[in-house]
Amino acid sequence: MATVMLSHQKYGLNEWYSYYFVLSEILNLSMIIFNLWFTDFFLSGEFGTIGFDLISRMMSHGTRGDILALTFPKVTKCLFRSIGPSKSMDEKDYLCVLPINEAYEKIYIIIWYV
Repeated sequence: MATVMLSHQKYGLNEWYSYYFVLSEILNLSMIIFNLWFTDFFLSGEFGTIGFDLISRMMSHGTRGDILALTFPKVTKCLFRSIGPSKSMDEKDYLCVLPINEAYEKIYIIIWYV
């Protein structure tokens, strides 16, 4: 296989493979940068500094505090609208628990440090 590759290299037949490879690597890097930017945009600018904020908070106070709870709330207020028995709109306030945000919090911290 190596001799075939080397013999084709003499004639420049593999040159376009290298161009496509370099182009695909540049596109991969640009997608990584775009994904990091979009994540920071989606989280209102919190993702870019969340790791530094977490480390500084843990160094000064010994605990992570509520830095991550501001970005990923675990409890929120929900307003449910339904039609009552008399065909009137019925609104009720509930306290909604978002357990998936606990997982998201851990995933985004791992992504930030990796």
